[in-house]
Amino acid sequence: MKNIVIIILGFFFLIKGADVLISGASGIAKKFHIPNVIVGLTIVSIGTSLPELMISITSSISGHSDISIGNILGSCICNILLILGLTSMFHKIPIDKESKNVILPLTVISMFIILIFGNMDLQIGREEGLMLLGLFGIFIIYVITKMLKFKLVNNETTNNKSLLVNIFYLIIGALALKFGGDFVVSGAKYIALNFNIPESFVGLTIVSIGTSLPELVTGIVAGYKGNVSIALGNIIGSNLFNLLLVLGISAIFNPISYSVHFNSSLYLLILITLLILLFDNIGERNFLTKVEGSAMLLLYLEYVLFIIPTTHSL
Repeated sequence: MKNIVIIILGFFFLIKGADVLISGASGIAKKFHIPNVIVGLTIVSIGTSLPELMISITSSISGHSDISIGNILGSCICNILLILGLTSMFHKIPIDKESKNVILPLTVISMFIILIFGNMDLQIGREEGLMLLGLFGIFIIYVITKMLKFKLVNNETTNNKSLLVNIFYLIIGALALKFGGDFVVSGAKYIALNFNIPESFVGLTIVSIGTSLPELVTGIVAGYKGNVSIALGNIIGSNLFNLLLVLGISAIFNPISYSVHFNSSLYLLILITLLILLFDNIGERNFLTKVEGSAMLLLYLEYVLFIIPTTHSL
């Protein structure tokens, strides 16, 4: 009963946190005329990636490399197949030109780089971590350039109090998402173990889903508020943050041992990221709809069914 209460409390924090975070992010976007997709790629992605950041850095420092990189790859798979799939079941998600022509290809390139780094000497060391952070820096420079191109300078009288309130909303929303995700993961983990579900399976599913709950709730709330561009930007932005920033920082703290069994996860990530580009050319162009969302959810179900026998044999 205690764990059920914790889970309910966690979902409360997630829902309210997402609501507050979107309100703050949208307020800043409107104040400075920032496109919603840019907000999703940056500000919202930072807030929703906090659980992955905390877990991966802590795991890296304590020497649990498998947990660190497994959390990152598992969360990225969950973000695309489960989170983006579920979100598109509720709302049509537009695929803007920036995501299609730049961000998604950059995400695929990042995955190939990690694949190469990991298989060279079965380790992602501090030098590789710095290179990943350098690539992340290029991404940030690109985003800033786009912001300047859109002339994202407020020419109107600025209300400092309103801006501070929106920033406060962002901070409170991000913290609520972080703690909400922690509560849900903790409660679900103990309930699952009480039913004798293998810990490895719990880690590959419940923990990765739990750390991706902020992206899920944020995406659905963003759609409900009419800011569907934030949903796609948040998800692919979170994946870039996970692959470049979170993995890079974790490797700098402590070199991460790379096991070849992570290759299959990276291959899957590359495939499903390319699938988004493929979906853009079928059905309703430039949109992810319920049809594509259903395909993603079925693929995630296949992924879970695939890892069940693997986890039982571990």
